[in-house]
Amino acid sequence: MKSFILACCIFLNLNAHADGLPSSRDKLNDECRKAKGEYSKSQKDLTLFLKAVEGFCAVGASIVEANGTPIQKSTLPLSNYPSDARRDPGKSSYDIKMRNHNNILKTFNQKINSFRSPSALSPVDIRNVDQYIRTLGEAIEAHHNACQNIRH
Repeated sequence: MKSFILACCIFLNLNAHADGLPSSRDKLNDECRKAKGEYSKSQKDLTLFLKAVEGFCAVGASIVEANGTPIQKSTLPLSNYPSDARRDPGKSSYDIKMRNHNNILKTFNQKINSFRSPSALSPVDIRNVDQYIRTLGEAIEAHHNACQNIRH
């Protein structure tokens, strides 16, 4: 009985670690928190503001880089499927799920790459940077969600 329970625990442990890709959420959130600390002190001085925005642009570049593997692993046609998606209905469902993750990650990468750093310290520029910061947060969570759902 003990060996059966031990075998079940080992099997469940191996299966739990086989699913999902490693997520960079913690590292990305740390980078974003650091940039936010610099940003909150910078809204009165143009030089500090632009330096803080550069920090967020670096976070954005890190997110785009981190999304490379999940985008690659979720690009159709898939080379392999998880064990529970071996038949046609499971494959098509998994394909739809991967296509959705792929589109979401690519959309966030496009939003991040299309951001243009402001050249002035105006209310409009501050609002644009605030929106970019929200986009970065949403992109980090989308990255984590995709990594948890892409099984390889």
